[in-house]
Amino acid sequence: MAAAHSGGLTQIEVEDGEDPGFDGSYDSQSLTTSLTSSVYKYRHEHGRTYQNYRDGQYPFPNDEPELDRLDFQHHMFRILQDEKLFMAPIPADVGNVLDVGTGTGIWAIEFADMYTSANVLGIDLSPTQPTWVPPNVQFEICDANDPWVFGRKFDYIHARYLHNAVAEKRFFRQAYDALKPGGWFEMMESPLPIHCDDGTLQGTALLQWSESMQKLGEAIGCGFDNAWNYQQWIKDTGFINVEQYIHRYPINPWPKDPKLKKVGLFEQVVFTDGLEGFSVKLYVSVLGWTEEEVRVLLAQVRKDITNRNIHAYLSAITVVAQKPLE
Repeated sequence: MAAAHSGGLTQIEVEDGEDPGFDGSYDSQSLTTSLTSSVYKYRHEHGRTYQNYRDGQYPFPNDEPELDRLDFQHHMFRILQDEKLFMAPIPADVGNVLDVGTGTGIWAIEFADMYTSANVLGIDLSPTQPTWVPPNVQFEICDANDPWVFGRKFDYIHARYLHNAVAEKRFFRQAYDALKPGGWFEMMESPLPIHCDDGTLQGTALLQWSESMQKLGEAIGCGFDNAWNYQQWIKDTGFINVEQYIHRYPINPWPKDPKLKKVGLFEQVVFTDGLEGFSVKLYVSVLGWTEEEVRVLLAQVRKDITNRNIHAYLSAITVVAQKPLE
């Protein structure tokens, strides 16, 4: 559905004629900085690899399946936002740009291609970015929780899908201090819980998973629902012209709307392919489940994700704000 400023939910219309016998099947199929070899010594757990630069800082994998999923997710949100790469009203001659939690680097690369006069710096805990990039892009290994010593001020700072890998209130202050007067800040996150307007989510393994993940986040100090507070926290930091946009998107192609149906096809793959990486490590290390117990639950969750009779959706929250002119 279209972006909406914070305020009332708009219900997504259900596709007519869904098959009650739908069986849940689906089909789904990549630094330019000097680094020490230890950065590349990833941790291996539960058949996945995790960044080892700041062990435990980011609880999700960084292996090839996860990188492919992140690129797929990037394209999904381009569709959801009518092909917009960002929401901030930045000028055409924007100069220094910082992309925090750059991941595969796909956003930074596309932005650099679009704004050839910009100098784009992408930072991340993992060296998972390509080496062949536009000449105005640079990638560095960096923990955004550390003091920022970039030696320059930025015209625009962009961040998304950090999944609480940063201490958010402190992060907003760091971004504020690193911007030039009049510069823009933009933060996107997809928080929990999963929503449903017609009761079809009740009693499902998917709802159990959503509620468990929220409790897990609280247990490890990562509020997976914190994004609902970003607008106020960013205002409290001192930013002005603060705007919040909420894009609601289905977990599979159950809506009538053609665009949302296409987004739902993407999200079904994104969610299903990411489910193991989101869940196994946290359930085992925090809740004490066995791997076998987790995988039994996830098998049921996958069926729910792909069941078009469950009319569930998530929200992508984007907050855009400006540093005052001094």
